[in-house]
Amino acid sequence: MDAVLSLMPEEQRVQYSAMTGQSLFYMGEMELKNKILAVVEEEGAQRAAYALKLLQSEGALSIASTGKDPATGNSSHTSTAWKVRWRSFSPRPLSRSMRSC
Repeated sequence: MDAVLSLMPEEQRVQYSAMTGQSLFYMGEMELKNKILAVVEEEGAQRAAYALKLLQSEGALSIASTGKDPATGNSSHTSTAWKVRWRSFSPRPLSRSMRSC
C-alpha cells in the first residue's frame, strides 16, 4: 500500500492504523473531500466496516445520537449527516496465473 500511496500527493492522503465504528460518522465531509482514505490493515478497519460500506454504496452517512447539554446537564438529541463523493478502489485477488509469477 505504501508504494501506491507514495504516488499520491501527501495533502490528498488520509491514513490511519485503525478506525473506530463511529469515527467516519463524526469526521465530516470536508476532512475526506478529494482525499484517499487508507487504513493500514484490514483488522484496523473492521470496526468501521459498516460505515465504509455505507459510504461506498450510498455516498453519504448520517447518525443520530444522544449527549448531555453542557449548559443544563440534560440529555439532548443531535444528528449529523454529510455526503461525500466516493470512489472505491477495492483490491482484487490475483488470478492463478499472476500468483505464480
